[in-house]
Amino acid sequence: MARYLYLPLEITIREHDGKVMLALQAAREGWSVVMGTRVALYNAADQLPEGVFLLKSATSQELPQVKHLKNCGHKVCIFDEEGIVTYREFIQNEVRYSREIDAEVEQLYFWGDNQKKLFDEKFSALPAQTFTTGSPRLEFWQHHAQSVYRQKAEEIRNRYKDYILFPTSFGIGNNFLGKNQGLKLTRDHGAVEEKNIVDFMEGQADQNYICFKEYLDFLPEIAERFPEFNFVIRPHPSENSSAWESISRNHTNVHVVYEDAVTPWIIGALGVIHFKSTTSIEAALLGKPVLTYMPLLPEYMKKFRLELPLSVSKVAASRSEFLSLLEEIQLGNASPGSIKDNKEFNKWVSISPEKSSAERIISLLNRLVVSTSRKLGPVEKRIHIQARDWAERFLCYLNQFDRLAHFFPRKLKRNPARISYGKHKIRGLQLENTQRTVDCICSNYGEPASDYHLSQIAEEIFTLERTKN
Repeated sequence: MARYLYLPLEITIREHDGKVMLALQAAREGWSVVMGTRVALYNAADQLPEGVFLLKSATSQELPQVKHLKNCGHKVCIFDEEGIVTYREFIQNEVRYSREIDAEVEQLYFWGDNQKKLFDEKFSALPAQTFTTGSPRLEFWQHHAQSVYRQKAEEIRNRYKDYILFPTSFGIGNNFLGKNQGLKLTRDHGAVEEKNIVDFMEGQADQNYICFKEYLDFLPEIAERFPEFNFVIRPHPSENSSAWESISRNHTNVHVVYEDAVTPWIIGALGVIHFKSTTSIEAALLGKPVLTYMPLLPEYMKKFRLELPLSVSKVAASRSEFLSLLEEIQLGNASPGSIKDNKEFNKWVSISPEKSSAERIISLLNRLVVSTSRKLGPVEKRIHIQARDWAERFLCYLNQFDRLAHFFPRKLKRNPARISYGKHKIRGLQLENTQRTVDCICSNYGEPASDYHLSQIAEEIFTLERTKN
């Protein structure tokens, strides 16, 4: 019986490589895998053969989509892509997970035992099964990133020579959609009402904004102190890049670039600067020096620290300490981020010597049975979906005119920046990039890439199947 696995991507260039790892393992075990942007797959859910959708998160905002998938005959499982760098309070207070959604899903997978334990303590009464599986993204970084991105990393080095990478993470304090929108989006995403969690979010937003301003003020001093380095700033997909660009206009060794996956930029860098970012884990696994500056803050803000990113980083509590850490890179004395024998890392990340995380996830998916009545074929873009898209664009256009928008009822209100924001997050899904990643991973495994067939069945939707048993 044919089995279909659907892998929707939200932030494409962040999720793509881990999803390809998972897709290859699924295809190896007889699944037909369909990979595409989240919107494209959700819109086509009633045309696609009944199967299993593996989603990247389970916040309350996504309940209508989950119910839609189930109404179309699909089963739903969850792997929290971003749950490794988050707060215990968010795991246990229905910020990252929704009780309503978790009651609808079959299985939930976690990066490590700590994340699973915190979830189980809060949601033990729910029917969904929970498993520690590790992450395919992590194993891609460990085993395949260097070969997949070797050429791209060389191109970047040729362009920027000796550079320090700074992938920013100030999406709350410096949001793409404007002031205070980062906090609003975070609250809306989890439909949070409990006062203690709202207070926690507001405090965390204050910390994010304070640190954003401190980094923004400190960066020109860093650039002037180390003129022999280029500093490549990669704004988070949720950030407004204009503040960083204003610095680059006044400093020739500061560059603001958001291009392709972050992985080749890490590989090419002399070191990585971060602030509470998952990129710190990736950089440490790729053997790069990982630095973070945690300025002195009010005592009550200590609870907003994230121990996992700090545990793999060299941490500076002052500007002078941070400049000293950069001097170590300048002198070639900097050591890579700490992973080996890192107790905090091992609490949050599971690595099995016997089975890869992709193997563990697919072995669990193999337990599920889904009856299929539809066939896989070209996906049609329906008139009503196109019309809805046009209507949304038109409403966004009209909402640009404040005097006109003032008279609109609430259901016609739109934030015109949201279309740009959505496009910013999903860009980067290209068939040739996916094929190159498949080819390289197969080569690393000593497996012919010709055993797999990758094809495009609609705009932003690909299929991967094994052609040789």
